[in-house]
Amino acid sequence: MKSIKFSHEYNKFPPDDDPSILLGVFTVPVRSLSESFILYDTTTTDGSRYSLPKSGDVLVLLLYQECNNHLWTTVRRQTPEKERYYRSLIGQLLRMDYPGGSP
Repeated sequence: MKSIKFSHEYNKFPPDDDPSILLGVFTVPVRSLSESFILYDTTTTDGSRYSLPKSGDVLVLLLYQECNNHLWTTVRRQTPEKERYYRSLIGQLLRMDYPGGSP
């Protein structure tokens, strides 16, 4: 099973390490993201925040963990290669790979 790598553990994560289905990939201007969405998406469990780019487009991945009925997102830096890669994973189950989590 493929995984999505994270550098930190985030508050947005589902309550357990069961895989999530990638439902969609959206390309959006980073400036269109609300401050409350950015706070939700970038806050780690230790209270620090991941920095998003200040301009340009980002990818918003929409994921669903069926066992907990948990809908969640993650924002990724946009490159053509990353966009093609994540779009190729739509509909697949993905594991979260993060420090201290289950690979």
